[in-house]
Amino acid sequence: TDGDQICNGLDEDDDNDGYDDGYDAFPLDSTEWDDSDGDGIGSNTDTDDDGDGWLDVDEVDCLTAPDSIFSIPDDSDGDWICDIVDTDDDNDGYLDHDDWAPFNPSEWIDTDDDGTGDNADDDDDNDGMRDEFDCAPLDINEWLDTDGDEICDNADDDDDGDLWSDSDEQSCETDSLDSESFPADTDGDLICDLVDIDDDDDGITDTSDAFPLDPTENLDTDKDGIGNNADFDDDGDGYPDIDENSNCGSESDPLDDSSTPLDFDLDLICDMLDEDVDNDGYLDTVDLFPYDSNEWYDNDMDGIGDNADLDDDNDGVLDDSDSFPLDPNEWQDRNNDGLGDNAYPLSIIEKLSLHPIMLMGTLLTLFAIIGAIIFRSLKKKENNLLYQENEISEQKIEPVFSKTTPVPPGIIIPSGSHKVSSWEELPPGGNYTETEPMRYIDGEGSIWIRQQDESWEMQ
Repeated sequence: TDGDQICNGLDEDDDNDGYDDGYDAFPLDSTEWDDSDGDGIGSNTDTDDDGDGWLDVDEVDCLTAPDSIFSIPDDSDGDWICDIVDTDDDNDGYLDHDDWAPFNPSEWIDTDDDGTGDNADDDDDNDGMRDEFDCAPLDINEWLDTDGDEICDNADDDDDGDLWSDSDEQSCETDSLDSESFPADTDGDLICDLVDIDDDDDGITDTSDAFPLDPTENLDTDKDGIGNNADFDDDGDGYPDIDENSNCGSESDPLDDSSTPLDFDLDLICDMLDEDVDNDGYLDTVDLFPYDSNEWYDNDMDGIGDNADLDDDNDGVLDDSDSFPLDPNEWQDRNNDGLGDNAYPLSIIEKLSLHPIMLMGTLLTLFAIIGAIIFRSLKKKENNLLYQENEISEQKIEPVFSKTTPVPPGIIIPSGSHKVSSWEELPPGGNYTETEPMRYIDGEGSIWIRQQDESWEMQ
């Protein structure tokens, strides 16, 4: 095999590699003579001579025997990089020189240096707050985050997140750790009312402001609790400001309760606006005495109101005795027909009815005449009795008066209905009656009635 002229049967080293065949694992291979791990691969060719899984070259670096199965490198994390070479022996991601426990893959830091790694320690920073409740479990100076804004309270200038700084809340006497407890700030300027000198920001300091928390008000002249801007009567005198300012003239001051407009009837409606100045129920437009609550009409225009005048129509007959106290042309109505005796004289029978004795005498005389006529007629021939009786019946006296009283000459009875818009358009020469509604009898005898809209309608 080795060409040394000694046949293999006699040659003690067939491959001439320097190792006798009895000790040569590969007697016919001059490049191999040892197989440390018995894997059939010579040690010169085998990269892991001892078959321990570690390459011979690595074992050399790891200072172990590459041909001894009993000499194996230390490899804490089992990554086939021996510890002496591996920069992260426990393979926990932390290099050994930064790893508090380089051979413990479960630990790498001990924040509070209490000998218990942070992963096992339930209070890493040893601040007394368990890590699960600690805002900053690795910061011994922080443990709470009241408002959950991820800024711990000791560093947070607004612990409760109510937009008020902790220092302001302390000045404003509210709880900086309670978001429901925040300072009153009427004007929203982030200066609490306790500190703010103008709480409602209306430009008037609180000490001079009648309504320090209402930006729309600052004065209350009449002290009624309603600010002047909202108050319709600033001085509380009963007269609206708008009336005192302009509607009632310029003689009154809306901010002075001792200055009031002219008001004759004291009904809190100034005379310039009052349609009934004396409050007698009659509008000034029809009231002849607008400043006298006891008078409103003067039928006879004598300057004395009808209520005080004893003879309203000035016909010489006192109203108590006058059947037509508002008609200067009439004063009697002896037959009670509603028509004056001057315009409608009594009939003979009506006159007689006023004197019963005279009426009785007249009737007796009339019956006597009729009886005499009948008696004379009975003296006629008996054969003409029937004819005479018929003749007597035909001679019966007709009634003196018809059922319908004739209309006196000169009187015009209007037909239909006429209407005027006011008393000023009524026909002249008439008289008013104190009735409800008021009536007016014009010179023609027509009756006009006042309507609710102050117009007059002739009936």
